[in-house]
Amino acid sequence: MPKLPVRNLAHVRTRKEEDYWQFGAFAEVSVKFDLDDQDRWFAELWGRYHWVDSFTVQDAFTEAEIDPSSWSVGLGVGVRF
Repeated sequence: MPKLPVRNLAHVRTRKEEDYWQFGAFAEVSVKFDLDDQDRWFAELWGRYHWVDSFTVQDAFTEAEIDPSSWSVGLGVGVRF
């Protein structure tokens, strides 16, 4: 593999020795609709909110606050056996 014509100015790697745990929770709401008279086929619509406490990352020059919480939604079609 050919080497690229660049020069590395600095390389710094840091590592924390302690473990840092992030805990979170989620809440979900779903609605199912029957699509036939035998209640075999259905459609489902759902929404979920994932909550995780925000945290800060930083290096020697910058600092950023990160909020990993998120929303998700979905739509599906299914069959009951």
